[in-house]
Amino acid sequence: DVYHYAADSTLILYIAPLVEETFQEFSALFRLEFSRRLPFVLYATHYDFQQTNILPSLISEYTGGFTDLMKGRIAVPANGSYSNLRHVVRHEMVHAFMLEKLHRVMDDRGKYTYNHPPLWFTEGMAEYIANSPQTPQGEMFVKDALLNSRLYRLDEIWRIEGSYMMYKQGEAILNYIGINYGRDAVIRILENWWIAGDFSLVLENTIGVDLFELDDGFQKYAR
Repeated sequence: DVYHYAADSTLILYIAPLVEETFQEFSALFRLEFSRRLPFVLYATHYDFQQTNILPSLISEYTGGFTDLMKGRIAVPANGSYSNLRHVVRHEMVHAFMLEKLHRVMDDRGKYTYNHPPLWFTEGMAEYIANSPQTPQGEMFVKDALLNSRLYRLDEIWRIEGSYMMYKQGEAILNYIGINYGRDAVIRILENWWIAGDFSLVLENTIGVDLFELDDGFQKYAR
């Protein structure tokens, strides 16, 4: 369900097919069929987007879009760039599919309280799937961080928590997982979320390496 205003806007002519195609693509990728319609709210300007009441908190002018954790609603503003808008739409739809996938996996196992994956993984996955393959810009940020000793190990990634660099490093790690263990491994990690409350154990049961071994492999791969 796409909610929008300004009936004469040409934006909806671009957004509607994009959302539909992405929904079908991600349904196949995540092996998931929604039992409900996914709400997608489009704002014509970022100024209008900042006044949304979907979230109870104020929204920064740097926020490009969000997915409501409680109800899975996606909110995205137009920003003047069709390519950037396409990226944000796909990024946020990955979040919506991830949330629904985790809910379905845990519900099927009778588990109703659980932690979400770490932020570097969730944002990295959204970037990885939305961008796949990794963009030259993403590679540039990782290379720059590596050359300047700012490519943090995962036990120190809190230093860049929530930053743009965390998104790009997370994307690079997910790209490394996809190359070495198959793109399907990213989805299998979510499907195995019921196994343990510890992210490292879920990784080990899915791809055969724990968090520290994954970190070592990625650091060597980046170098």
